[in-house]
Amino acid sequence: MPRKTPPVPVPDGYHYCFICEAAMPADSFPIRDGKPRSPCRPCGRKSRERTAAMQRLMDEARAEMRAFFASRPPPPPIVPVYEVNDGLARWVERRGAEERRKARRFKKDSAQS
Repeated sequence: MPRKTPPVPVPDGYHYCFICEAAMPADSFPIRDGKPRSPCRPCGRKSRERTAAMQRLMDEARAEMRAFFASRPPPPPIVPVYEVNDGLARWVERRGAEERRKARRFKKDSAQS
């Protein structure tokens, strides 16, 4: 079922292009997943031609930005004013060690029983 309904009846073997608003033979449409897709090949070419100049400008801008960021020196490292979460990290390590010890003791007790 098509997502859009053509405004005119389309005979079998034809497909409707919503850009040029014409029913054209299915051969003039690109095929994807075994179905003709819109827009037709001529409209698709026109679209690429219209956007080619803008695409070139965008490519040049991207190249300039890459060159600009590549030429910059790396930023200085961030030195923390205080040890961030150092106490939390030690607490997590201690807690993990205690839990591992409890698990080992539980295994040893159940093996002896």
